[in-house]
Amino acid sequence: MESDESKAGRDAEITRLLLRCGVWAGPFYLTVGLAQTILRDGFVFARHPLSVLTNGPGGWIQTVNFVLTGFMVLGASVGFGRMLGRKARAMRWFLGGFGVSMIVASIFPADPVDGFPPGTPLGPPTSISTTGLVHFIAGVLGFAFLAISYFFAARTMRWL
Repeated sequence: MESDESKAGRDAEITRLLLRCGVWAGPFYLTVGLAQTILRDGFVFARHPLSVLTNGPGGWIQTVNFVLTGFMVLGASVGFGRMLGRKARAMRWFLGGFGVSMIVASIFPADPVDGFPPGTPLGPPTSISTTGLVHFIAGVLGFAFLAISYFFAARTMRWL
């Protein structure tokens, strides 16, 4: 049988790991995305959002990037809940909403745009597909959730 002290130590270590996921999420997403901007033919950082990297050969890498980042953010949300309890509930929900939006964005890829992947016509698209629209909405909602979570985080930290 596990002692209370041993269980508390293990729980604290799990919480720290979950919170580290939040620290790693941003740098991980940017490192994988920026590496692809260098390695993928036809991608021009000044013209293309990172989301279009889900298209063409190698698009699976950005798809996995969205999924893993989303799960890291969800892990951080759980870690904040374990550490701060009920007073962090709103922050956790909005942060978790951002994580879910990343996963949704992986399921519904952005439309090809402005010459990427190679073979796509230059210029802005004249229409948007259903998957592209869902991806766009997931991004808008996700970044709104992330910004709102910052305000709740500030409020929560003020109470500590």
